[in-house]
Amino acid sequence: MVTGARLVSVFCINMVQGLPASFFAIGLPALLREAGAGLDMVALAYLVWAPWALKWLWGPYLDGGPSFFNAVFGRIAHLPFIMAGVFALLALFPPSASVGPVLAIGVVCSFVGATLQMVLARWIMAVEADDRRRARLNAAQVGGMITGAMTGGTLIVALSDLLSWTVAIAAIVALIAAASLPFLLTQREAASPRIPLEGEERRSAAGIAGALRQFFTRPGVGLLAGLMLMSDVATGVDVLLAAHLVDNGYSAARATFLLNTLALAITVAATFVTARYLERFPVHRVLCALLFMKASIFLLFGSGLVSSAYASAALAIAAVVLASVIAIAYWQIYMRFAAPEQAASDIGIMTSLRTLFLMAGGIGAGQVAGTIGYDGIFWLAAIMAFAASLLAIIQARQAHGAAAP
Repeated sequence: MVTGARLVSVFCINMVQGLPASFFAIGLPALLREAGAGLDMVALAYLVWAPWALKWLWGPYLDGGPSFFNAVFGRIAHLPFIMAGVFALLALFPPSASVGPVLAIGVVCSFVGATLQMVLARWIMAVEADDRRRARLNAAQVGGMITGAMTGGTLIVALSDLLSWTVAIAAIVALIAAASLPFLLTQREAASPRIPLEGEERRSAAGIAGALRQFFTRPGVGLLAGLMLMSDVATGVDVLLAAHLVDNGYSAARATFLLNTLALAITVAATFVTARYLERFPVHRVLCALLFMKASIFLLFGSGLVSSAYASAALAIAAVVLASVIAIAYWQIYMRFAAPEQAASDIGIMTSLRTLFLMAGGIGAGQVAGTIGYDGIFWLAAIMAFAASLLAIIQARQAHGAAAP
């Protein structure tokens, strides 16, 4: 049953992911661009998301038997404090002087956040079996991460300007610890025990190769992978939005404010509106509509019809909002597609694929932007997003056909 306490707990525990993640996703690229870094260096900030693309490597260990790794990283209660401790190390390395250590710390924070995502998703699947009610918890997941991102990325940039880098990092560390309290005080992980595996199933799912084999041999996985490839390579271009605003005359602080505080404030409300649509309409139809809107925004960017800085900012904000609500639709797909007995593994594989495609889109866009410019990059992103919307329609028809008697 989805109670108010459970919604609040899921919302807040996901802030633990968002508070540090937004700095690496938006704040750091804006600071690097303001300091004179090229677009190729700005796009390399996406490297901090490598653990999200590789979490299929340790997802099976979260589904496996007792181990030191599972004892430390398989509990929701432990992960916020590990995140806070790692993020605190940033106080020693201002990004203007030490880009390398900042990226390394970002990679470790991403590992912790990716693990928290898998463990929490497994818990949600165990405590809520109803797909429609699960949509509210998935909206709370995305809304919480967005709220953390809205707070974290902007707060670090603002406090580092007003006070000091050390004060900014200390504030985020305190917020990470505080965000974990509702879950720790009101929820019990014992209420969602791992579904035991027996015999051959245990031996197959325990290893990485077995988990991959079980996942990739399921019907429909190829179409799902194609859908994620098209949509997420296009969405990866979002990494250039902050740099695009800076090139249009915005400061790094203002660009971060627009794409964090303002855009993500809108997103928090949009996530719950999306959840209501997912309760009423098939998930693939909702996803198709969202991808079509995303493609239209890229088309406007690439066509050159938008010339003013204000219009560019409005479109960038809309792109950020759409990227977040699209994630809710994907979470519904993840939890339908995942096998309960290896939920962490399956969700780890699917989210890893999405992150890999996002990284490819972001890093690739940065590397070729100097050759074809912003307009060329946005045209390519529009084409891929339109193609993804068509694949969503095809997948919806296949799902409908499979469900028909």
